[in-house]
Amino acid sequence: MLAARMVLVKLHRRWLIIGEAPSMNGNPDKPITGRSGRFLAEVAWGDDADVPRFLAGFERKNLLLAWPGHAGKGSAWPITAARKAASTLLPRLAGRTAILLGKRVARAFGMARLGYFTLAPIRCGAAGIMPVWVVIVPHPSGINRWWNDPANRKKAGGWLRVAWHDSFNAARRR
Repeated sequence: MLAARMVLVKLHRRWLIIGEAPSMNGNPDKPITGRSGRFLAEVAWGDDADVPRFLAGFERKNLLLAWPGHAGKGSAWPITAARKAASTLLPRLAGRTAILLGKRVARAFGMARLGYFTLAPIRCGAAGIMPVWVVIVPHPSGINRWWNDPANRKKAGGWLRVAWHDSFNAARRR
């Protein structure tokens, strides 16, 4: 089922990973470098992943600048602040490709109905000419059960490797 929705395409652009917020003990100046970054690298490259090299292949940003606090099993999600941050960020992303980490980030960009690993444009800029290409990857937290299925991890790993190579090679061409 996931394979039918996966789009493996080389856009020859530097990809941007957009996360929710720094973790409780995370460094806001180094987004997605903690447990989530390690998890994504291990999904893509296996247990012996070179995490710094994987992360260097992407630009990374969090929508919120600070951890929003606890709520139930996970963290709180101030959707109004997230939508404001997404609307501020969106014009600067024109012509880019972004990986949205989880449905909450996708909701902030108005893309919550998009399925996982489906590449789609968000129109922005003058008259909506320059799209931002986005893809939603399930949030890499320990709460998201999607990752528990080995078939999902395998397919996601293949997709993340393609995105990494495309992004890494685009950065080298600059």
